Amino acid sequence: MNRFPIPVRWVIWGMLTLSIGVYIIVSLTMAERDQPDAKMIGLKPIFYGIGFLFFLLSQAVQYLVNHLRTPEGASRVPPWIDSAFILSLAFAELPAILALALGLSGATLTETLPLFVIAALGMATNSPGSFYRVELRQSSDGASS
Repeated sequence: MNRFPIPVRWVIWGMLTLSIGVYIIVSLTMAERDQPDAKMIGLKPIFYGIGFLFFLLSQAVQYLVNHLRTPEGASRVPPWIDSAFILSLAFAELPAILALALGLSGATLTETLPLFVIAALGMATNSPGSFYRVELRQSSDGASS
């Protein structure tokens, strides 16, 4: 089975996680500009809801991957684990993109910070070490047998 090598998993995760910092910097830079007509603040509660929903979806994908069982009840690694990893990271990244959109429209850091925090939390909980937990367990069980 062709899987992402471990370093590639960490690079993908790391670059997407670092992009949240870039979004914050861009958002802060744009918020300093006076854009009273461009504010999308009315969308803030909708963006918060969507951001939290996608955070939960990223957690659900990871939960599914790490709790799949064979008919006998043993843990199993799905062949689509890498696709699920990318999907989970995309879901976790969405709140930061929504925060960036708010920031580009002139929202302050305090208005965008909750979405950035949700995205960072989503990325932290979907690190390759957490996401591929079932695969790591199986390899350590195989090595100790």
